[in-house]
Amino acid sequence: MAALAYHGRELPPDPAYPVHAELEFRLVLGPEILFCGTGRTVSVSKHTILLSATPVPPPDMEIEVDIAWPRRPEHPVQLQLCVTGRTQAGKNGHTAVQVVRSQFRALKTARAT
Repeated sequence: MAALAYHGRELPPDPAYPVHAELEFRLVLGPEILFCGTGRTVSVSKHTILLSATPVPPPDMEIEVDIAWPRRPEHPVQLQLCVTGRTQAGKNGHTAVQVVRSQFRALKTARAT
């Protein structure tokens, strides 16, 4: 399989992008919510989200994360990226989330003035 290229440069298989957005998370065990917290994303890729959160989620736990996706002024709809995944140890005090499922949801529509 050929590597992806952009402007003549080879891209890594899963590039991470610096996305800094507010988030809420829930650590779950089956139907039970063990605890909740808040934080910010550090970077986002197709398969991994790196986040800084309080309290720090322990590794190897099922996690649900709701990210307030950055909104552009010309877009009337606020989006939320909803992710289900598994926590992993991160670097520099951050937590990595291995993405299992992700979906964008529209939160609200701005009113015309």
